[in-house]
Amino acid sequence: MESIQELFQSSPKHFGFVIIGLGLLLIIAAILKWKWLTEGGDGKVFNDTWFIGMFGKKKLRILYVVIGSILILIGIAWFFIHSQLERIIED
Repeated sequence: MESIQELFQSSPKHFGFVIIGLGLLLIIAAILKWKWLTEGGDGKVFNDTWFIGMFGKKKLRILYVVIGSILILIGIAWFFIHSQLERIIED
């Protein structure tokens, strides 16, 4: 666990890959209709039952694809911003 922390502290741009990975996981789960994504649990942390009741599972999956796409864009931006910062600091 400490090695992961050291990696992100020494080069924070790599955290962008984690964000991109989460976005890809969300998109893949929505497209493949993985049940853990759209079927709520006990509702203690997050429960999407209200959204499903109002709009349906298909629109919820579309929302998750949009959120996953936004995460991918944030991860790419994170990577490039920190790459530029590292380059500026080195100069």
